[in-house]
Amino acid sequence: FIPDSRRKYYSTNDVLWEECFSIFGENKGYLESSYPTLKTFFVEKLGVSLRPEPEDYVRVLKELQQKQKLSLEDVEIVSKIYKGLNYFFNPEFYTFNRESQWYLELLNKNLFLTYENKFEYGSNLIAVDTSIYDDLLTDCCNLNLLNIPDNFTPKIEYLLNNLKIKKLSNTVAISLARVENKVLNENLSNYIKGINFLIARYIFKKDNFMYESLKNQGRFNVLQNIICYDAAILDVNYSIVYYNFKKSKVAFYDKEKNTLYFNVNEGASDKYIWSEIVKFFDNFSGLFEFLCTIAKEENLEEYLSIAGIDTLPVDELS
Repeated sequence: FIPDSRRKYYSTNDVLWEECFSIFGENKGYLESSYPTLKTFFVEKLGVSLRPEPEDYVRVLKELQQKQKLSLEDVEIVSKIYKGLNYFFNPEFYTFNRESQWYLELLNKNLFLTYENKFEYGSNLIAVDTSIYDDLLTDCCNLNLLNIPDNFTPKIEYLLNNLKIKKLSNTVAISLARVENKVLNENLSNYIKGINFLIARYIFKKDNFMYESLKNQGRFNVLQNIICYDAAILDVNYSIVYYNFKKSKVAFYDKEKNTLYFNVNEGASDKYIWSEIVKFFDNFSGLFEFLCTIAKEENLEEYLSIAGIDTLPVDELS
């Protein structure tokens, strides 16, 4: 019995402990708000599901797929479903069976929404996981992009990996096409070397596992030896799926030569430099915004203290 619901009475199969009305509406009953102190009784004694099952989410996706036109609310529901499904792909919380019907349907049916509000196969789509390439997307207008909110990919990381949905940052290939009148810029090299320690502090704070991985690969040591050049002309080749083109660029980091080129005739904003450095750190989530912020901070250590980004432990400084 759920007093504030339309149906009032539900079977245990039709109720959830957690509230998910925005996805399932009146098709489900939700117990937590009506019986906040009785979680153990309902979940452990009566066997009520704590949250929706993956089959529930897939069923709603299939219902939305059949609609002639999606509303803005429908589009929001789809993103919420992706986030809910992500739980079931996280090995820390759940071990799914690759023979499960719900998994096979996600893998083999067109249940993923594009920005044209059409449903496509996940393996045909690209998830935009960074704003670094926004200017390129205008040149690649026919790319099939997964319709998700900005900065949403960290919330569905496990879903993307298990359903073969490519990330934009892993799809773009860039190579140096032409650089002319280059001049060594030691000031910029030294500036980036100083920022390198702040990058290490940030990643250490946010994701110690990733920090250890990057450290063991020698990424921080490599950046400490970066060479920078100013250039009068800087062109690069881009390849994104079936698009290939050449464009002038403000900054380009050549990973093989550990060299950063900066086009002095194209712009003076540090953000173009940081976008290149962030790629070297595998587009670590939030790092681009962090670097753009600290570049403007007058009292840097105060900002870092407020943000909870401590100095590295003594054994990490050697």
